Amino acid sequence: MRLLKNITLFLCLSFWAIACNNSNQRVNNEDVNDNSYIEITDAAGRKVNISKSSKFIVIHSKTEIFRILDAESKVEGVTRWTVELNTEVNPVLSKLPSIGGFSKGNVNYEMIYKIVNDSSEDDVILVYNQSWADDIESKIGQSDKIKIIKLNLFGSNEPQKEIAILAKALGKEAECKRYINWFDSLLLMVQTRVRDIPDEEKIKVYWDAPSEGYYNTSGGGSSADIIISRAGGKFISKKLPQSGISVSPEWILQENPDIILAHPSSTRLLTGVKFDYGSAAVDTTKVLNAWNELITTPGISGTDAVKEKKVYFIDDLMFGPSQPVGTVVLAKLFYPEKFADINPREMLKYYYEYFMKLDYKGFYLYPNVFDL
Repeated sequence: MRLLKNITLFLCLSFWAIACNNSNQRVNNEDVNDNSYIEITDAAGRKVNISKSSKFIVIHSKTEIFRILDAESKVEGVTRWTVELNTEVNPVLSKLPSIGGFSKGNVNYEMIYKIVNDSSEDDVILVYNQSWADDIESKIGQSDKIKIIKLNLFGSNEPQKEIAILAKALGKEAECKRYINWFDSLLLMVQTRVRDIPDEEKIKVYWDAPSEGYYNTSGGGSSADIIISRAGGKFISKKLPQSGISVSPEWILQENPDIILAHPSSTRLLTGVKFDYGSAAVDTTKVLNAWNELITTPGISGTDAVKEKKVYFIDDLMFGPSQPVGTVVLAKLFYPEKFADINPREMLKYYYEYFMKLDYKGFYLYPNVFDL
């Protein structure tokens, strides 16, 4: 009799354990499939399930997109570029903890783990879809608590698609639609006006990448190549490797660009002058001195760009959420007659006032031919 009771108890406990296990599996499956989770496919082609209540650690330099998408409350950590250099254009996010830089050796992993441990929500870490960003994923890894998504956003061939992926992860599709409609309208306007220009008649452009000199550039597939080509320019270093390129004065003179564009980081390194939204009172004397140094640099001084005085320092309009305006600015620099009726200043003003909810100001181009 006692044996029968023991067998009966064993069977009951076994059925109870199986039932509990099935229940747990059902709950776990529902957690992924119910309305509290969002599935996105990032730029690396990976499917990632993200809790709708997740907070984001943004290892990206262009955090303004979170302001545009009305999602600043979803962010709990940013890079030093947001905290130290872009404070005025990021009045909310610049007050958050800094996790350092975004390249190998510059990421503060201790701060990332502190943010994650202090958070009651799941965490999403947004990184670039670049090989140099793989170090971040290898150190942190995916888990139930931490998800990593890779997006280049404004450095991609189709930034609108990647912005839409981010917006979906944030639950901000409606805000994204307004921004993308504006984005597409400016790009379509530029495309319509430059698409019939024969390749041999396109303006040849040399890009002076961030460096301490004037012989560093970028190659085919780089962000600079994408936007300059989109604006109708011929990127003269297109056949070179994507990044980390040094060229010779002889090469520049042989390619003989019609226009030279210099990144503001180069200017800042040489003069201490910063081009951006927060630059209210720029010492243009220092900028002029740097500009004169550039146009008298061996290899550059003999180009058609210098002869025609078409050498410009340009702000990060090319690489962030204001990129549609940057495309218009470049197109008008390349083909002023085709864009004579277009006012880039009004477009930039609209971007800051409508999308960023900020008063328009700043210093974006030198020589400032469009009164930006």
